Amino acid sequence: MAELAERPDEERLCASFDLPVGKSSRTRHWRVLREAGLVYQRDAGNGLYMRLRKEDLDRRFPGLIQAVIAAGQP
Repeated sequence: MAELAERPDEERLCASFDLPVGKSSRTRHWRVLREAGLVYQRDAGNGLYMRLRKEDLDRRFPGLIQAVIAAGQP
């Protein structure tokens, strides 16, 4: 969420995130974010792109994105 929030208007290739987990864990993570309504995903051939639903979330739940990011920081 933090990386997507840095540039909320841009799509990122799911494979471009440096996560210390295996492919199946990544896939589950993306699915959970999508099903929770936090991100949009777009399938493009061999790639899957994701974008934060910042405008929707800020309108419906002001402060949510910042709270989630703050909770994930040490």
